[in-house]
Amino acid sequence: AREASRVAYSALRVLVADDDPDFRALLWEALDYAFPGADIVMVGDGRSALRALDKKQVSLAIFDLDMPGMNGVELTAAIRATPLHENIPVIVVTATGGAPDWQLLQSLGADGFLVKPLDPVAFVSVVRRTVGLEGLDDFG
Repeated sequence: AREASRVAYSALRVLVADDDPDFRALLWEALDYAFPGADIVMVGDGRSALRALDKKQVSLAIFDLDMPGMNGVELTAAIRATPLHENIPVIVVTATGGAPDWQLLQSLGADGFLVKPLDPVAFVSVVRRTVGLEGLDDFG
């Protein structure tokens, strides 16, 4: 069953941009376990995320709100302003943001807003719903 899932998720490509390497590792573990075979790209800042997007289209983008150089709001705005990327689902995560940030991100077209620390099972559920895979099982 796990091998069949690997084939099913091989078309899924997720981009994660967060300046915290421990948090990136947590997200990678959750995504890799829930979506075996998916292409998971991890970067540490917004500019690297834009470069990764220019290399290959993604199914979902997950950004930290507070990153040096280009934060999650600026990154979401840049993606929505680029016709090639304007329809990519975007989830923004934060340890410090609140309702005003979510309202701004919603106005820019973000699809989700999650507060750290994340529950991996709830996180995977949000990812599944965002990319249209909600009918498939969570964590086996």
